[in-house]
Amino acid sequence: MNFNATRHILLFFSALFSMVSYGSGLGNFSGNPETVSSRDSLMADFVYYQFPEDPLKIKFIDNSTGNIVAWKWDFDDGTTSSLQNPVHIFPEEGTYTVCLTVTDFFTGTTDTYCELIQVMNPSQFYSYFDFYKNPVNPMNIQFVDLSKGNISSWEWDFGDGESSYESNPEHIYTAPGTYWVFLSIKDQTGTFYDFYLDEVYINEFPPVLAKFDYEQNSTNPLEFQFSNTSVGGTIDFIFWDFGDGTISSSLNPLHVYENKGIYLVCIEVSFNSGQYYDWYCTKVNATGTIPCHADFKFELQPPDPLTVQFTGESLGDIDFWFWDFGDGTRSYEANPFHIYSEAGTYPTYLVIVNNASGCYDSIQKYVDVFIPPQCEALFDYEYLQSDSMTVQFTDLSLGIISGWFWDFGDGTTSTLQNPAHTFSEEGAYNVCLTVSSLWGPCQDTLCDTVTIDITPNCHAGFEFSPNPENPLEISFFDTSTGNIESWQWDFGDGSFSVEQNPTHTFSDTSGYLVRYH
Repeated sequence: MNFNATRHILLFFSALFSMVSYGSGLGNFSGNPETVSSRDSLMADFVYYQFPEDPLKIKFIDNSTGNIVAWKWDFDDGTTSSLQNPVHIFPEEGTYTVCLTVTDFFTGTTDTYCELIQVMNPSQFYSYFDFYKNPVNPMNIQFVDLSKGNISSWEWDFGDGESSYESNPEHIYTAPGTYWVFLSIKDQTGTFYDFYLDEVYINEFPPVLAKFDYEQNSTNPLEFQFSNTSVGGTIDFIFWDFGDGTISSSLNPLHVYENKGIYLVCIEVSFNSGQYYDWYCTKVNATGTIPCHADFKFELQPPDPLTVQFTGESLGDIDFWFWDFGDGTRSYEANPFHIYSEAGTYPTYLVIVNNASGCYDSIQKYVDVFIPPQCEALFDYEYLQSDSMTVQFTDLSLGIISGWFWDFGDGTTSTLQNPAHTFSEEGAYNVCLTVSSLWGPCQDTLCDTVTIDITPNCHAGFEFSPNPENPLEISFFDTSTGNIESWQWDFGDGSFSVEQNPTHTFSDTSGYLVRYH
């Protein structure tokens, strides 16, 4: 069992021993996790753990029952010990059958227990995991396997009677409380196994949430300003553990480390006169190198607006990615595609882990998935000046437009969104705009007649006024200048008039583009 990256209390309860670790870096703990009932009969048993800084160094702990007067250990390397809880250094890596023989005080009888011990570098094979609370539902926990080695099987016990054989399971607890979660792994040969136990605290909903941010001094990587950001109630007690043996009860402490390294910093917060309690831990990088930092971007992928490309933009050497897309689905890819089932706004959560440094970080962004409207071509135009051959065209199309194609009716075209075009001679031109969209995909075309007439002293113009008793009835007033001989009105709803000052009644309150020639 690996304790290097946890500050939680580990308790193996039995009749004869209780072992506690509080972030001291004890290493890999192995043995029989079953509860031993108290009885007078003699029975040999032991547990052991490995020191991570020295993989050949093993601490053995007597877990025998009975009235024991003597202990004899045989380490299968030619050496023995009569201590009750010896520390033994093996000569080399390998597999050893370690035996403990205990002697009863009253009867002199003996009992022997043997176990196959795997002595190897813990970076090659060990069990370890971390977990993350869902920010919306604190009963929902995502477990992340961080074990090392050629692992063939995982077995989880969530401490509430439920279990899983997935590598990275999600578990929903039904009641608040403290649960001991157990992960056991086996290698591909079935020869080696290891297990890890950690405490998971589930608080009530709506949750109180212990949380903090920190800022590293840009010129001194050993100096950190920590800021408490806990929410959910009135804080009556706060406790900081900086992972280097120092603590603080300040609200927003400044801490300077003596040595470079990766430190597990924890905050414990008591809320509302002790009614609620929560803790939060994260690792800080005081080495001066780039820590891991979670970030990502996303982009809707046409022609299907429900498909989203997520691209990780995290910093650092990332070994593990965990995505929660906010719709009940997840991914462990670095840059996943995801297809949502319907439009909506989804809180998307990314967790990253760097196994070498122990750094992990997370970020949440809201992804807005929507169905774009169908494209519809619309445009307007105006003469740049009186008697001009140049016309400014303005795109008014609807939808998410990705392409424009103008045909000016004189043999020339343009792909600009809002082109200005100079005609070479007078006349009536059938100008068409075709718009296209990647969504759907969609294409639509609108054509209109543009008249080029440079006859001097002739300029079209009009004003309009709605009937206050009937807003659908509009009166139009010709304000043109010049020697006008005819008028042609296009009311934009399929109706026309040749009167100078017509009155027109529209069918509804939609917008209409009225043209006057």
